[in-house]
Amino acid sequence: MTHARTIVSCTLAAFFIGLSGCAKTTIRGRVISSEIGRAIVVAETDERMDEPGIADVEVTISQGGILGQAETTSKGDFSFSIQDAALRSGPVLVRVEGDPVFRVQNQVQIPHPGQAILVNAVKRTPSEDQP
Repeated sequence: MTHARTIVSCTLAAFFIGLSGCAKTTIRGRVISSEIGRAIVVAETDERMDEPGIADVEVTISQGGILGQAETTSKGDFSFSIQDAALRSGPVLVRVEGDPVFRVQNQVQIPHPGQAILVNAVKRTPSEDQP
């Protein structure tokens, strides 16, 4: 009987460990116009998250390898669903680039629930696009 309990316990433990490996973390954020290019972690309720965003820029999150890529919406929003098993503790690298902005690239901590990534990007002017 003890042997059967051990087998059942091990099977249940493996099942629940397997389930936790399928969990995902959703990282949300917004790209806004600023005089200084920098990504930071803020509360989702931060008033800057309501500022007009920049559309059509590519946002990449990496941590040793690319975890996710997204293009901002017409409101400047982006989100990623990343397998928890792919995330390690420590910072992630946020990179934002595209025609409307100068590239932004820096590390931030992985946002906790209730937090988001706010990317301050410097917009290009038509004269800066000319060689």
